[in-house]
Amino acid sequence: MNKFDLKALEKHFKQQNIKDSFEELYHCLGFIVSVSSCPEMIEPHEWVDELIITKDGKPHFINEEQVHTITANLIAWWNECNDCFEEAETLELPAGLGLTPSGKANKKLLNFALGYLDAFEWLSKCWQAKLPKEDDEANRTVAVLNFIMARFIDDKAMREEEPEMMEQLPDIEGCVKVLPNLISGVGILGKDLYLDNILGEKEVSETTTFYNEHRAVGRNDSCPCGSGKKFKKCCLH
Repeated sequence: MNKFDLKALEKHFKQQNIKDSFEELYHCLGFIVSVSSCPEMIEPHEWVDELIITKDGKPHFINEEQVHTITANLIAWWNECNDCFEEAETLELPAGLGLTPSGKANKKLLNFALGYLDAFEWLSKCWQAKLPKEDDEANRTVAVLNFIMARFIDDKAMREEEPEMMEQLPDIEGCVKVLPNLISGVGILGKDLYLDNILGEKEVSETTTFYNEHRAVGRNDSCPCGSGKKFKKCCLH
């Protein structure tokens, strides 16, 4: 598995043909984080087209190095996000996300937030179907993260639209500090909902007690089938 190389991506995304082919780099990274958080497994061939902005729907690469570096690193970032959320760890966000001297989201953070919310909107039906309406804590976690992302985009508008929510949250600097934990919390929630759905489908389709045993098995536990692999790498899929 390739290791995510942000510097290599930044180098290629400065080239005009890539600027004309894809959304801005940090928009792509935010989009992929949001996709990885979804309570369904969205594969690269399903989401990559959403990042391409050419009229013909195809990126205009000029050499094989661009093809390999860009595709490999976008997928590596997707894998890194998925692995982090599956392991219930805190995701290390790309460097440079922060505030300007005037206290507004810098360009990288702004584009990251735009990408995150674009993907959430794209997958909103999935969240609506899988997120239990009665789980107030889970619903609030998702809502707070989306609100903070929207705040990075237009702080003034969010202050006017949701003054009560603004009062409950830290200042914008505090929102930047809690962003990794919030993103990871929603990502872990998405993976838990995905796991619950997979187990539910297996319980419906099987009449034996084998899958009842799985209900007590975590994604990182040894698979009950005896393969020696982790559950998430074996019978979960």
